[in-house]
Amino acid sequence: MRRSLGVAVALLLFATAAVALFLATAPDPEPDGPAGRELAAAGPHSVRELELSLLDASRPTPPIEGVPGSPERALTTTVWLPADDGARALPLIVYSHGFMGSREENARLCAHLAGRGFVVAAADFPRTSYDAPGEPDMSDLPQQPRDVRFVIDALLERSADPASPLHRRLDGERIGVMGLSLGGLTTALVAFHPRLRDPRVRAAVSIAGPTSMFSRGFFETAPLPFLMVAGDIDAIVDYPSNARPVLERVPGGRLLTLEGGSHVGFTDVAASIFRWLDNPDSVGCDGLEGRTPTDGVGWPELGDASDGIIAEPPNPLPCTRLPLPRAMRPARQQMLTRIAVTAFLEARLRDGVGDLPRLRAVAVEHPDATLEVADPGGAP
Repeated sequence: MRRSLGVAVALLLFATAAVALFLATAPDPEPDGPAGRELAAAGPHSVRELELSLLDASRPTPPIEGVPGSPERALTTTVWLPADDGARALPLIVYSHGFMGSREENARLCAHLAGRGFVVAAADFPRTSYDAPGEPDMSDLPQQPRDVRFVIDALLERSADPASPLHRRLDGERIGVMGLSLGGLTTALVAFHPRLRDPRVRAAVSIAGPTSMFSRGFFETAPLPFLMVAGDIDAIVDYPSNARPVLERVPGGRLLTLEGGSHVGFTDVAASIFRWLDNPDSVGCDGLEGRTPTDGVGWPELGDASDGIIAEPPNPLPCTRLPLPRAMRPARQQMLTRIAVTAFLEARLRDGVGDLPRLRAVAVEHPDATLEVADPGGAP
C-alpha cells in the first residue's frame, strides 16, 4: 500500500513538473526566409552572465509615499557577454526595462545579441522596476538616462581594469542603447535629449516606446540611427500617437510595424505563461489599473519646447480602446523583433555598414512586418 502511494505521489509530481515545463516553454517559430533564419541563428559564442551591484553615490533616490529615499542610487545589473575571453573590443548595448519591468524582461534578446558578438547590460531602475520598494513610480523617469550613463561609465571602467572579467572586452566607440516601453522613452532621452543625452551613443532602438512628447527638433539634436519596433494594436502605448510620428520627426528613422503586435507581447513572459491569451495586453492593462494618472504624466525636469519637448501631446491613456482585438502570437512577435534588432545593431555597431538592406530583407520575407523609412534630412 505504501509503495503504491509512493508511486502515485511520484507520478503526480512528475506530471506537475511536466505541466510546469510545458507552460513555461514555447517553441521558437521559424523565420519565413533565409535572411531571417540567419539573423535568428545562435551566434558563434557561448554566453556568460555577470551580476553586478553598481552604486552611484553622486545622485539620490528620492522618497515616495511610504518609502524613504536614499543618498545614492543602487543599480543591480546583469551583463550578457561572450564566454570566450578571446572576444575583445566588442560593441556595448545598454537595455532599459519598461514600467513595472525588470532587467530580465527581455533576457532572450540580450543573450541572443551576446552570442553574436555584443556585450549587453540591463539594470533594474530604482523606482520603476517591478521590485521597486513600495509602488513603481513613473516620476523618477528623468533620472533614468543618467542611470544609463552611469552604467556605461561603470562598465567602461571595468573594461580598463585587468582584474575584471570585462577587461578589454568593450569598445567605447561602439555603444548602443535600446529599451521597451518606458525603457524606450529612456532610450530616446539618453540618445537625443539636448542635456541628458550621452554623446558616446552611436545607435538607438525603441521597442514600443513613447515618442508623442518629442518634436522633430528633439531628434535633430543628435543625428543618430534610430529603429522603432511597434505593434499596431498596442493597447498601452498608442501606436498612431507614438510609433507613426517616427516617420515625420526622426530624420532617417526606421519604423518596423508588426501587424497584430501587442505591447506585453514584446516581453519574454508573454511567450511562456501568456501565450494562450487572445491578447496579452489584457494582463498589462490589469497591472496598470490605478497606476496611471488620469491627467497624464508630466516631467517638467525634461524641459520645454526649446528642448524639443511637447508639453501636452495628444496621446490616449493606456487601455482605453476596448475590447482588445486578437493579437499576434507572442513567440512570433519576439522572433520578428529579435531578427530586426539584430539586423540593425549588427549593421550599425558590429559591421559598420548600412542597416537598410538587412531590415528590408526581414520585411520582404515576413508579410506581418512592414518597414518604413523617414526622409533622411541629414541623418546618417
